[in-house]
Amino acid sequence: MAIPASVREEAERRGRLGAFVSFLKKELGCEFKIHESFEDRLRLQKYVYLADRYGLKSGYDFDMYLRGPYSPKLAEDYYKPFDVENALPVEFRSQDFIELVAGKDAKWLEIAASAVSVYEYNREKGVTREDIVNILKEIKPWAENYVDKIIDDLIKANLIRL
Repeated sequence: MAIPASVREEAERRGRLGAFVSFLKKELGCEFKIHESFEDRLRLQKYVYLADRYGLKSGYDFDMYLRGPYSPKLAEDYYKPFDVENALPVEFRSQDFIELVAGKDAKWLEIAASAVSVYEYNREKGVTREDIVNILKEIKPWAENYVDKIIDDLIKANLIRL
């Protein structure tokens, strides 16, 4: 009997998540306490979102929420045990990803993921840097002092192309 595609896709997605969490622990020293720490859950959401831009191919869909891009399916999956023996995709540009996020706190990750999401959503409309800054300042007024520097980081990392 064949395994249904949805079951196979879920297993692959969760296996990739396990491999990614293991990678984050090894490369960044991340010890996620998913059940106890909102900040850890937020950081994992943003890491996965940004890593997808570097070829992770997580299989999660993200929508914009109050704290930036968020995937309910990812939230559901990280509460379950997952296999850490899986490998990350060979296309995943892990060193570029690490270079971007190393040493960054949850606030930076939230603003950066939100900026990339705003850029990607509005890219076809000819979005400008000023547009991104204004949208971010409107949805995250507390972030006003950080936005320009973070956009510079994202342009340098080639995640925003203006």
